[in-house]
Amino acid sequence: MGKSFFAIACAVLLIASQPVWADENPILVKQGEMFAEAREVIKQITVHDVRRMIDEGEAFTLVDVRDPEELAAGVIAYDGLVTISRGKLELLAPDKLDMNERIVVVCQTGIRGILAAHTLVKLGYTNVSNIQCGIEGWAFSDYPIRNSLGTFVMK
Repeated sequence: MGKSFFAIACAVLLIASQPVWADENPILVKQGEMFAEAREVIKQITVHDVRRMIDEGEAFTLVDVRDPEELAAGVIAYDGLVTISRGKLELLAPDKLDMNERIVVVCQTGIRGILAAHTLVKLGYTNVSNIQCGIEGWAFSDYPIRNSLGTFVMK
């Protein structure tokens, strides 16, 4: 029940990323258009898909685009993790990411992640997807998190 509730909550959050009052504010209208464009281009995958990929040894780079203070709380326990703050993505991606590798983007809830994934596609990366529900979905699914204290599962 808890996992399916969380998946539904994430879907509602993503759908609600364009506020009802957006037509009154041109900036919010543009923001909604950006999200809609990103949703059309970027493949969304679940935390369960990523867990399976890790368990089956699939090769991919996991890009966590959260800010350093968010990363301190914990990251997905995966050796192929690269951290690049969303604000520095355009500048650091060419030095940190291989254009030919599969890239999976993660953020806190999936919203920054889809925008970051769309940015990578615009930069020329071709195999990019985003984790729906982000690290929160990962943690609520009882998958391992790593931080300076070690690796643990939220229960």
